[in-house]
Amino acid sequence: MRYGGVLSLGSAYAGTSNPQAIKKLLHITAIETQPDVSKIACSMLGLIMIFDKESLVELIELNLQS
Repeated sequence: MRYGGVLSLGSAYAGTSNPQAIKKLLHITAIETQPDVSKIACSMLGLIMIFDKESLVELIELNLQS
């Protein structure tokens, strides 16, 4: 269920760099206990921020450090 929700969120905001969607996905990657859901949330971050690659790399690096 959560996996599908993450996919839906990423698909709905693809390429928009929507800050609310980014915040939600970052929260999911930080608290999710299922590795598959956390991985797909990172992938959807990439889809949402596809046109802003520099910011995406920074977010992923910060997320990996925490």
